[in-house]
Amino acid sequence: VQADDKSREYGLANPTLTASISGYRNGDTSRVVSGLSLATAATQGSNVGTYQITGAGASALNYDFSYLPGVLTVSKARLTIQVDDKSREYGLANPTLTASISGYRNGDRANVVTGMILATVANQGSSVGAHKITASGASAVNYDLSYLPGTMTVTKARLTVQANDKSREYGLANPSLTASINGYRNGDTSSVVTGLSLATTATQGSNVGTYQITASGASALNYDFSYLPGTLIVSKARLTVQADDKAREYGLANPSLTASISGYRNGDGVSVVSGLSLATAATQASNVGTYQITASGASALNYDFSYLLGTLSVSKARLTVQAEDKSREYGWLNPIFTANILGFRNQDEVEVVSNLKVATSATQRSSVGHYEISGSEATAQNYDFDYLPGTLTITPINRSVARLSSLARVDQEQMDLRLFKRRQSPAQATLPTSEQDDDIPLMTNIDAVYVAYAGPRATGGLGQGPN
Repeated sequence: VQADDKSREYGLANPTLTASISGYRNGDTSRVVSGLSLATAATQGSNVGTYQITGAGASALNYDFSYLPGVLTVSKARLTIQVDDKSREYGLANPTLTASISGYRNGDRANVVTGMILATVANQGSSVGAHKITASGASAVNYDLSYLPGTMTVTKARLTVQANDKSREYGLANPSLTASINGYRNGDTSSVVTGLSLATTATQGSNVGTYQITASGASALNYDFSYLPGTLIVSKARLTVQADDKAREYGLANPSLTASISGYRNGDGVSVVSGLSLATAATQASNVGTYQITASGASALNYDFSYLLGTLSVSKARLTVQAEDKSREYGWLNPIFTANILGFRNQDEVEVVSNLKVATSATQRSSVGHYEISGSEATAQNYDFDYLPGTLTITPINRSVARLSSLARVDQEQMDLRLFKRRQSPAQATLPTSEQDDDIPLMTNIDAVYVAYAGPRATGGLGQGPN
């Protein structure tokens, strides 16, 4: 009886044991044999190795038995080591590499495997992509090993693009738009980023306000992108309001106050400005001088304002001094000269005029004729002066008044003349009798002279009353 050799893998049940019987005679077969028993010391849990298979117990009517052992070979089972897939972001350290082992038998666990090495070519600086993870070097008493690689997937890291805030005045071109990028790894810089676009809806003509600055379009081999908007602040431009200088004469109403505005942008004009107020402290009654013109209160959607003062110059009005015509007889003192003044304003009267002189070149001895009476040197705080001449007319002497006729006999001691000045008390003057036959120049500057004889009545001559 030759026990047949058998084999199986570790951990499996023993195969059916068989034997080959040789030596039959007379055409006998295995049917004549009974009670044959085959056995081995190997069990399902036996380690890899060779185990004897022995035969025993056979009986046959016509035969005795010799037994030859067979061999049960327990071979290694096969474990499959599947390297686990891993992933990480670009720029980070590799995660711990692991593997899953399948095919254990007999309740074995990972502790029966030693020496396994897991590795990948990917390192912290490796670019985004799939990188193989391999296993090797594992051993186990009862197992052979098959290796299935895993994959290290390096995914893109994320960069944050923060559009930088910007500002400009209304009417100017937008400044260059920029962004700050955070999150670089492995010493990368902005040189790895391409295609970044920054934009805003604000144009040069946009009104004052805030406008979003957006970023888009960036790309990089190892990065994805998150975008944070920035803000473009369009602030008010500044207009300069120059109050226009004005001038008027004293006593007139103020002219319309105006201003010139400079600094407009985007083709704007005065129509965008409202509320502008122009004022001066000067009134129609203000004296000659200069007065500030101030501007205030202007508003505009897109502008602030600076104000420059103007000046209202109040110049002197012009009075006309008309010298009044006068007359007197030859040889008399000049009358008091007077003048009419025309052109007063603001209910002013003659009291505001001082230093007026009215004069003529004619003297007491000037001949009969016409002489100019002229005004000069008048002063007034709020007036200049134009002068129109008058005329002094010197007429021949009235001999019926000024000549004392010799036909009248008068008191030899003296002749009293009573001089009466209009609107004044009488004044006394005495003339020597020696002048009774001469032309008498009357030395007076009173308005009119009435001559009355105050002495004895004449006793002869042609006169019947006082001469």
